[in-house]
Amino acid sequence: MLKQKIAALETRLIQVYEEIHTAAPDADIFVIGYPLLVAAPDQANCHDSTTKSKLSTSEMAMIRTLGDQFHSVMQGATQFDGVSFVDGASTFQGHEACTSDQSAEWINEVTLTNTTGSFHPNQLGNEAYAKAVNDARNNLYASGQVRLEATGRQIFFKSTHSG
Repeated sequence: MLKQKIAALETRLIQVYEEIHTAAPDADIFVIGYPLLVAAPDQANCHDSTTKSKLSTSEMAMIRTLGDQFHSVMQGATQFDGVSFVDGASTFQGHEACTSDQSAEWINEVTLTNTTGSFHPNQLGNEAYAKAVNDARNNLYASGQVRLEATGRQIFFKSTHSG
């Protein structure tokens, strides 16, 4: 059921990107793909006691499979002019929740005390998102394809979230 719902999102995402393009025809649109939220089950080492006791190996595998599917759907929806895809899964590879080295995690583990931060990027993750988008924009700029340059504006993204 979830796989079908994720697959159906591609049509809606295309509509959203087209609406953005209609509202701002000269804008460069950057879409960052969904990261895989947890480390591969065979390499996972959850540090938070809630995550460790509540996520089974099969649940971790399911989270990764669905995340990979969502990432692919998002990428498929960006296949038209003016929309650039930024690979979030590659950006966060090795920095998912439950990596063996907790200091390398860019995604918070599941916690009962901070449910709004569960499976969301922490400060390092937000900085990684910002860097990935800036790098993609700089690459597009270097290729001469950035439309905003005609206005003299340069946009750089900065993480302001402290999650």
